[in-house]
Amino acid sequence: MSSPPVVLIRLLLFIFLLVPFVCWAELEVELLGIQEATDAAAGYVHARGGSREEHLLDIPNRVRDAVEFGVHRGAAVALTVAHVRSGHVLHHLVGLPEGQELANHDGSREDFEEAADAVVDLVPAEGIVEEATGGLGP
Repeated sequence: MSSPPVVLIRLLLFIFLLVPFVCWAELEVELLGIQEATDAAAGYVHARGGSREEHLLDIPNRVRDAVEFGVHRGAAVALTVAHVRSGHVLHHLVGLPEGQELANHDGSREDFEEAADAVVDLVPAEGIVEEATGGLGP
């Protein structure tokens, strides 16, 4: 039968030699999962950069760009719909020069781009991102 110090030494050797390999393997699996999630999120928003860290840092910028684009596009479409449905000329309400004529309905959206730019400047993209992500924004 082994003496207690020999058993203790064997147990300690087991703990110090085998357990770290098990922990490293678990950490490696978690790291791979985090890398895959990072790559998926960065790919979804087309994040820029050469490394994962740069991709992660660029995600808030790309989300903000997408929100601003969406606000801009939505404002232009809303103004076009209001113009077409109401039958009223709305250019004087959005700051376009007097005398500018609306050539056709297909060109209405382009005519409202300037107004949409003004709306984007007024709507804080950060607030929209924060609200859309449940407070998880930058």
